[in-house]
Amino acid sequence: MQEVTRILFHDKRFKGDKNKIRRCNFIGATTNNPNSLADKLYSPHLPFVHFDTRWIHLAISKGYIGKESNVYTVQENYLDKAMRIAEKNGIDCEESGIAGLAQMLQMKNKLPRDKKILIVNTGKIKFDS
Repeated sequence: MQEVTRILFHDKRFKGDKNKIRRCNFIGATTNNPNSLADKLYSPHLPFVHFDTRWIHLAISKGYIGKESNVYTVQENYLDKAMRIAEKNGIDCEESGIAGLAQMLQMKNKLPRDKKILIVNTGKIKFDS
């Protein structure tokens, strides 16, 4: 148990309350579509996908992170919706860079309405000023 705790909480930069992290769900977005507009999310060879999944499930089973934590496959129509929202709000981005919003839109019926949600997007995103 101590070894698992050390592996999952090895980053000494985190100075917050570990119990708060345990109540958080960490959601990732990916695609299995080689023709996806989110081209940076697709990889025909995912050497670590099973390894990462095991670590996620281990962390959930030990109560270190929320039970909904996982990497989910985002659907193209939600990427389109996310892009429209981004464009309306003056955000210049690519589909891979707004996939977090797309995943949130896809999961909106499963997400709690009374909780804070943080979307971390990577990729090309530029705000108009």
